Amino acid sequence: TRVLVLRPREPGKFSGTVQFNPLHPMMGSHNWGTIADYALANGDAFVGVMIGAHNNTPFAAPGPAPLKATETASWFNPTRYALMNWPKEEDGIRWDVFADTARLVRSAKGPLAGLNVTRVYSFGWSFTGSFQRTYINSGFHAANRLPNGKPLIDGYILGISSFSFRSGYVPINSRTDMLPDTDPRRTNVPIDVPVIELQAENEAITN
Repeated sequence: TRVLVLRPREPGKFSGTVQFNPLHPMMGSHNWGTIADYALANGDAFVGVMIGAHNNTPFAAPGPAPLKATETASWFNPTRYALMNWPKEEDGIRWDVFADTARLVRSAKGPLAGLNVTRVYSFGWSFTGSFQRTYINSGFHAANRLPNGKPLIDGYILGISSFSFRSGYVPINSRTDMLPDTDPRRTNVPIDVPVIELQAENEAITN
């Protein structure tokens, strides 16, 4: 997959906090711009990880560049991203990729080697907010643990993802139907870390 890492140059200035962001399946966009000022001032690290493509991209109008995050990077730089290998029509591995990358971020041999990681906070907006809701409510948060039993992720922000709208929950794999609006899995379940949900006016009006 693709992992984007921004970290303090000097280990002594690292706060211990990682801002962990699933990259949007549409062209692999990230949320660095929304948190950059805070992260730089605080000494946080930022890690973004590609979690697959987007169900809507096959129906988008064709353009000069592919829209799927799994294809955009290799189109832009085929040499650098030659090793990327993602199933073309199956994003069911995205849950393991996300968890494994969070585990790698905490590893002494990962991309933040030499830094003392003490907290990993995940945040996402729109599709990636819905991705996190599904990650939590389908049991992936509960199942993925550190060796001491503590969770991989220390807190979540779910942004502009309405659970009462069909896009508020991501299918587990390509063979899974979208959950009906009344499915209880759409309602946030209590977990052992803080979860903050933010809605914009657009969600109140349209969703």
